[in-house]
Amino acid sequence: MNDNVHMESFFHSLKTDIVHGVRFDEDHPIAAELRDYMPFYNNTRLHSSAGYVPPATYERRLA
Repeated sequence: MNDNVHMESFFHSLKTDIVHGVRFDEDHPIAAELRDYMPFYNNTRLHSSAGYVPPATYERRLA
């Protein structure tokens, strides 16, 4: 039932954090932003559903 919820949440965060209000005239700048966003999302950005820690930290705590 909720198999798509996680991806929808990710894309909402992506749009909110880097896409809204920014105009990209070429593909290269958006590709660079996306490459930079993934480490930020996993290692820095706080997630309320994970107790306000980054996903990588949350996963390490579970291991």
